[in-house]
Amino acid sequence: MNVKAIILAAALMCLLLGTAMAATLGETMALQEASTLLASMPLSASGLLDRLRLGGYTEEEAEYAMRQCQADWTQQAIRAIKGYQHVSQMSLDAIAHQLSDDGFTKDQISEAMKHLEEPGKGEAERLARQYRNLSEYSREELVDQLKKEGIEEEEARKAVDKVLGEAPTGADQGSHEPQPAEGSHEPPHEADATREGPEHEKAGEHGN
Repeated sequence: MNVKAIILAAALMCLLLGTAMAATLGETMALQEASTLLASMPLSASGLLDRLRLGGYTEEEAEYAMRQCQADWTQQAIRAIKGYQHVSQMSLDAIAHQLSDDGFTKDQISEAMKHLEEPGKGEAERLARQYRNLSEYSREELVDQLKKEGIEEEEARKAVDKVLGEAPTGADQGSHEPQPAEGSHEPPHEADATREGPEHEKAGEHGN
């Protein structure tokens, strides 16, 4: 009798657990939506919840999908950080701030920042020229701008020194070349002398 009671209790427990673990239709749909969202864009856990709520899912359905989607949130942060780096010229601080706004945790952001791509060869000089053309930055201001772009200080200073020491462009050089107008005074003098010639000759004739 006791054995039967134990078996019955175990069977009832399994039935209850199975019922509790079974997902509702709404939860299943929310999970499918979560998978679609994560495949199309990088999202934090809170960002995914917000998207699901906006999609009309209940809090329970959104929470279920967030827990069951098996997303690696650090990898999501890495995807996000690479996306920001490729489509814009945000500084490191700006990228970190944006990731925080997106709902990623400090640990996730810290790990993701390790995966920032180093500026390529010549990138420092390109950025230095770009900033120089945008505004009248001082040498130190240009260096600071490059450091915000993730460029080491020594490399930034070399790039800034090279860019600031570059010869003027062709257009600038042309402005320093002698202008043709400077030598245009001589021909009129010659023309005046030509015009004065007959008059002098006539004066000589009258004198004779």
